[in-house]
Amino acid sequence: MPDQPGNYKARLIGSHKIKAKITGAAINADAAQVALLSEGELHLFRDFSSVDKFYEGKYEKRELKGAGQTEGLDFIDENKLVITSEGGNLYHYTL
Repeated sequence: MPDQPGNYKARLIGSHKIKAKITGAAINADAAQVALLSEGELHLFRDFSSVDKFYEGKYEKRELKGAGQTEGLDFIDENKLVITSEGGNLYHYTL
């Protein structure tokens, strides 16, 4: 999306068959990894040709046991995430 105010129409450019509702998304600083979050699961994409097509990269799903209903995430550095839960908890997760 442009960084200018206005009305814009989203269009589908690709997809990945994740069977979960995504609650958060983040990309690391060197644009080498994209992390998506769903309830109790982390979905990682690596080795993609461009950020615009991250969903075509190598996919890995990781369980987040005991984290509850996870809601948001962000990269702290290249391989560490901070994850929040609906219950107000914060988690550090190392890839």
